[in-house]
Order: sequence, then C-alpha cells, then structure tokens
Amino acid sequence: MTDMNKIVEKIQKLLALSGNNPSEEEAQAAALMAQRLIAKYNVDINNLSGEEKITYKLLKATHSNNEGYRSYLAVVIADNFRCKPILMGPVIHFFGREGDVDACVEVFNYLYKVSHGKGLKLEREARKAGRNTHGVANTYWKGFIVGLKESLDKQCKALMIVTPQDVKDEFQERFSPKEAKRFGSRNTGFDRAAYDAGYSDGKSAMDKRSLPA
Repeated sequence: MTDMNKIVEKIQKLLALSGNNPSEEEAQAAALMAQRLIAKYNVDINNLSGEEKITYKLLKATHSNNEGYRSYLAVVIADNFRCKPILMGPVIHFFGREGDVDACVEVFNYLYKVSHGKGLKLEREARKAGRNTHGVANTYWKGFIVGLKESLDKQCKALMIVTPQDVKDEFQERFSPKEAKRFGSRNTGFDRAAYDAGYSDGKSAMDKRSLPA
C-alpha cells in the first residue's frame, strides 16, 4: 500500500468514526482530523487506484429549527471544508466532494447544537433574573459565529484551504441562482454580555475538540 493510500484509508476510518459514534465530541474531533488531512494532502477519498473520477455529494444538515443564524454558520463552516452551502426549503444542505461533505456536516451539526443550546440558556437565565431578553440568544449566536470565523480563518490560511474550482462549477451547474440565493438574517436587539460570551465560545470551539494531524 502506498503512502497516499494509507492516508486515504486513515481518512475513511475517521469519517466512519465521525458518522457512527455515540460521543458527539469524539465524532466532531474525528471529522476535524479528517478535514485537516483532506486539505493538507488535497485528497479525493474516491481516488484509490489513480482514477480521475470525483464523486460529488449533497448532504442534509441537522438543525432543530430555522433560526436565521444557521445560514451564516453554514457559510463559515462550508468555506473551511471546501464545500458550498445551500438552503433547500428551510433546511441547510452542503455540496462538495464526498469526504469533504461528510466532515463538514458532522461539524456543522455539532456546532449548531452546542451554540443553539447555549444561546437559549442565556435567554432563560436573563428572563429568570428579570432582565430584558430581547436579542439575547441572537446576539450570542452572532458573537459565536464571529469568534468561530476568526478561529477557522487562521486554520484555513495555515492549511491553504480553498474550495476546488470543480466543486464551484458543479454547484453552479446543478443549482439555479434562485436556489443558491444569498443567505439573510433578521435584525435583533443587542446584548453585550451575550455577544462576548458567544465570541469567546466560538473562538475556542474548534481548538477544544481538534485532534493534531
């Protein structure tokens, strides 16, 4: 077995671990490590025997509701997994090369669940304390995304992660401009403490659960 085949085999095992693991933290860590190897070696996991064919995949993400921030979270994560996000109805999907998409969705599902739960928790705490709850959860989510993007952009630059041109071309060919519309969000109130908490959590979200490549 060649060195590259060994790397591909390791990536496949990590993706299998991320997709079938009762521990969400371990699943996300496995997906992150797979993503780092895919980016570092520019691997197409379907290319085991020198074949040039690339397999593309559209994969549905999981989010408990349709909070507007999910779209921005999808964009930030997709950019760092060489994928393209798309809103189909109310549900986020990701499109890209097979291994990239598997890792991307695993990480999105985890980070959405963690950030969504924390934002709602802060809102409940504010209500219990008799404070104005307007914008608390949304401000936390906004801060989380800003912090996460700042952290991921450094990793993206270090690993020279760029969405492949073939993925961009295939995406444009498969989906109409209307389907691939620009994601939007609503304006809400602003809570400085919630924003700062979100920013801190977002900035450290990947570091806490990353595995060294």
